[in-house]
Amino acid sequence: MQKVRKKIVDTSTTIAKGGRADLYAQSHIVKKSKNTILSHSETSPNDINPYEIVSKYNLKGFEFGNWLSNDERYDNLIAANDSLVFLAWLFKSQNIGFNRMIGIAFGARGYGRALAHYEPGMNMINLTKTKGAGSFAHEYGHALDYNFGRYIDQHKTYSALSGGSMSGSKPLLDNVGSSLRALVNEIVDYPFTLERVDWDGYWAQRNEIFARLFEEYIAYQLNKIHQKNLYLAKSLDNKYYRGGKYLTEAEFKPLIPKFNALIKLMGTILNSKNATPMPLVPYPLPKAAAKSKHPVQTANATAVQGKLFARSKKVTKKRK
Repeated sequence: MQKVRKKIVDTSTTIAKGGRADLYAQSHIVKKSKNTILSHSETSPNDINPYEIVSKYNLKGFEFGNWLSNDERYDNLIAANDSLVFLAWLFKSQNIGFNRMIGIAFGARGYGRALAHYEPGMNMINLTKTKGAGSFAHEYGHALDYNFGRYIDQHKTYSALSGGSMSGSKPLLDNVGSSLRALVNEIVDYPFTLERVDWDGYWAQRNEIFARLFEEYIAYQLNKIHQKNLYLAKSLDNKYYRGGKYLTEAEFKPLIPKFNALIKLMGTILNSKNATPMPLVPYPLPKAAAKSKHPVQTANATAVQGKLFARSKKVTKKRK
């Protein structure tokens, strides 16, 4: 007999101003849908605990929107947890929440037609109910940009390492700091050295360029170890990455060493118990981290990611 699932609720009522704190679930009975998640021998979806995930990855907490059923909350939580496993492997650190600064909301803080969005003021990543799958890496890229820019490699004008919403069509020459800011500047400026790139407006904002390229880097790393996580990022063979507002594989290749250096340095700082603002001088790169095995992605999590991504694609097509 299958274990009855407990109701998933917000991990904290105060993780963000205006959080819904599960008010809907308190006044309505959340019914279990017929579409159950397949159990797995290693980890039962009934045993997943949002409080343990928050503690393990040093997150501020989780928020769940009013209109997410209990099964949808489990689905998103399982897929997000698998994404956090990968990010922890990539950064060689479990401090993915940046010392409990970053929170994650599922369908709780909708914003227009956006697939997902990041709120710098509240330090919250929001993934929408119907279209958030595939956007986690992009929004986490924003969170890295702003948190490392605010607290580690600081600047008196630009809170984000990238320079924020300033246009990236020309180098932001006064965005000078230490190694993190220098690496991000090089990454953001690079696309405009390519003749094909003619981004403007929103697509040329430096923070958006960095988030898109970070997302593409995550897709590259997943592909490199022969894994797919369609909740974290779309597959590299998706036409999404074949040009347009993203770089082609050939165009993106020169950025891989820069991203490798950036991720290594960020991971070292995330692991530091006494991380302080970086001095305005070149910061020595850390020694190479010890090699580790690829993260294990459970069959259950893979099935959930595919379901959420398929749901996202289906809704997107209907709204076109």
